[in-house]
Amino acid sequence: MAANIIIVLMMLMACYVHVQPGVSHEVLPLKIKPPFIPLFFLLLAAANMYLTSMESEDNKDITDI
Repeated sequence: MAANIIIVLMMLMACYVHVQPGVSHEVLPLKIKPPFIPLFFLLLAAANMYLTSMESEDNKDITDI
């Protein structure tokens, strides 16, 4: 879970950098200004956190029996 939180923080920072008007597209990965890559990885990390939490809730129900 900690790794997912760190990835979310890094991707939020990457999105912040991408939308800054002073940052030119030449210094960004793939030379694109919209933050497609950080948003994609942010979505993946959020989905992983959600699925992990759902899995842990399912396992908690099994151990209660």
